[in-house]
Amino acid sequence: MEALTLAVAVEAGPHNIRVNTLLPGIIDTDMFRSLDGGSIIAALSAPTPLKRIGRPQDIGNVAAWLASDDASFITGQSPPGMAASPSPACARHCETGSGSCK
Repeated sequence: MEALTLAVAVEAGPHNIRVNTLLPGIIDTDMFRSLDGGSIIAALSAPTPLKRIGRPQDIGNVAAWLASDDASFITGQSPPGMAASPSPACARHCETGSGSCK
């Protein structure tokens, strides 16, 4: 996805079009909670630096900033830290104690 973002940004740049990608990882939404029931959320949160999964407003704030004039020189990027949540496979290992999450 990051390579595609950069390629499209190079093509669109001369037309003054900025292209960026948000890779949010797992986000704490009503839909995710209805599928999870809470057990995986705790496992996914534990190994992250902030000890939580992303919230919709976390993604919205970054998207709003990228769309603003404050980010007018940002293109071809995937903001770091957007996917700080471990993978679901890693979460299963954390939850069962059968592995380490890195």
